[in-house]
Amino acid sequence: MLYVHKNGVGVVGLYPFSVAETKVAEVGSLAQQAEVPLLCTIEPDTGDGDGDGGNSGDGGDDGDDVN
Repeated sequence: MLYVHKNGVGVVGLYPFSVAETKVAEVGSLAQQAEVPLLCTIEPDTGDGDGDGGNSGDGGDDGDDVN
């Protein structure tokens, strides 16, 4: 949490699209109720097929991507 506070950005996780939509809506609602200026977004799939969302790494497909 301190990282997000100091840097203003944080990565939470990789979820199927339907789960991500629900989490974004829930987080946005809770932040608004608490009057906290928090932006939660869904990043589009890069479609590069390596399973890491466009980040460098081992290049292995983890099978979690939703296309």
